[in-house]
Amino acid sequence: FPLYNADGTRSYYFLSNDVARGMDVFKWTGAGPAPWISDADLSIEKSDSNDPAPTGRNLTYTLTVTNNGPDAALNVQVTDPLPAGTDFVSATASGGSCGLFGSTILCSIGGLADGASVTFQIVVTPRQAGLIQNSATVGSSTGDPVLGNNTASETTSICRITSRRQSIPCI
Repeated sequence: FPLYNADGTRSYYFLSNDVARGMDVFKWTGAGPAPWISDADLSIEKSDSNDPAPTGRNLTYTLTVTNNGPDAALNVQVTDPLPAGTDFVSATASGGSCGLFGSTILCSIGGLADGASVTFQIVVTPRQAGLIQNSATVGSSTGDPVLGNNTASETTSICRITSRRQSIPCI
């Protein structure tokens, strides 16, 4: 596991135990990061297909996951809870697979090479007018030195196509 030193550099430690000797802590003192440690800066971006979007019609969210390196990311997963007031239609990926589990979409990419991207299309149907917010998060089993870009959100105005004055008009 990495620990950050006072000067901002990282030291790498690993633990070992033995019934007779107890716990041992070893520190990596070689040049650069420990050879068994890798880092991959994953980022996610999210957009909607139309805003405002009418009730009863499909609304598509596009998610793009990018590995900004420096290493490959392993066991990459995207989690996207469906916004309240929407019905799930479909989820597709340009690489990997997606499925609906309860009210959350989980997408598994597997590995993502340094510099590679994968795109997801998530389609829902809004049932009620108002504002909805949809957030998605990406993570992996590889260390990520920049966690601030692992979540993306999109707020969409949902309108109702009707002639009644009390409804939210679609403009």
